[in-house]
Amino acid sequence: MYALILVAPNAGTHASLTPLHSTFSSLATAIAAVEASYADVSAQITDRHLGLPASARFCRHLTLSLPATGHARLACELRPAAGVHGTLVLLRSPQGAWRCVAHVSHPHLLPAACSPSSSE
Repeated sequence: MYALILVAPNAGTHASLTPLHSTFSSLATAIAAVEASYADVSAQITDRHLGLPASARFCRHLTLSLPATGHARLACELRPAAGVHGTLVLLRSPQGAWRCVAHVSHPHLLPAACSPSSSE
């Protein structure tokens, strides 16, 4: 799924698709930094993991968890200006597989690589 996230579309035909797709694309760029941290056995959170400032465009709050277990979690609480309310979350398994789950007000606007969820 790593490759799927990196090549997922980042724009839609409808104007309201752009914030969700852009947010997802920005968060997905953090995957390489997170993987490098795990490979270096230095799971320390830095701005490069969060993809700042690009990821902050549509995120009110960004949180990143890099536990030694490998269960990384990168979450973006969407800004009201994004036109969609909710949270996009990238989750990593200990084996390095990534998935996107989202709890958003308009799940039909999610990128194809993200699945709607009422819980993470």
